[in-house]
Amino acid sequence: MTTTAGVLAVVVAVAAVVVHLVVVRPAQQIEQARTDGLAAARTLTEQVLSYQPASRDADLARARGLVTGDFGRQFGTVLDSVVGPALDRGVGTRTTVTRAGVVDARPDRVTTLLYLTQDASRGSDDKRTTVGRAEVIVEFVDGRWLVSDLRNF
Repeated sequence: MTTTAGVLAVVVAVAAVVVHLVVVRPAQQIEQARTDGLAAARTLTEQVLSYQPASRDADLARARGLVTGDFGRQFGTVLDSVVGPALDRGVGTRTTVTRAGVVDARPDRVTTLLYLTQDASRGSDDKRTTVGRAEVIVEFVDGRWLVSDLRNF
């Protein structure tokens, strides 16, 4: 009977480890990704979509460093063809995320829905405020969260 009890104890211990590795740990990783990814999406979106003429080069370099993948390449084109010329004309933009939620989460990829307020102005004149929403996907790449997609709708 001692052998049976010993075998049973080993089976129960192995089952507990398997449950932890297959169920508990992935759930914890996803929950952590939800928290970290949502915070990153809020912060990164504000940084990627905010530029001022006085800090043009630093703002554009910062934005380029916070995006990844195909979106990063496409966004670089937008920075060169739209944002850069607007900054050269003295138009700046400040983006604020007013509300945010998680649509989907995986350990290394989080899809969010963000509500945004964007203030565009030329100096202190002619301030225009727009509100909108965007689906923003962030991915955990090389130890940090980066924007891998951003779609306004």
